Amino acid sequence: MVQAIRPEGLAISVITFGEVLEGALYSRERALDVVRWWDFVAGVDVLDVTLAVAEVWAEVRGTLRSRGNLVPDNDLLIASTALRFGMTVVTENLRHFARVPGLDLLVPGA
Repeated sequence: MVQAIRPEGLAISVITFGEVLEGALYSRERALDVVRWWDFVAGVDVLDVTLAVAEVWAEVRGTLRSRGNLVPDNDLLIASTALRFGMTVVTENLRHFARVPGLDLLVPGA
């Protein structure tokens, strides 16, 4: 899946970086998983949460709040990064990401 996407460019949010690193640090195979994660991110852009991303986050969060349909902040920051840069989010977490208006999603295996 990732190999098929890479020719078009692959980037992750710094939030995703932290979430996956946490998982690696507390996994059964900590040393191996941390090395694998660093090897993976060596070939991708890691996008920071910038003022422009925060502006998108505030607008989307306000819209979702007014509908009573909030998304956890980490997922909303990831979605806002994708919206800001016109990117597609690759995820199986449709419960959260499908709530975000205008967000392009790709579900692995679907």
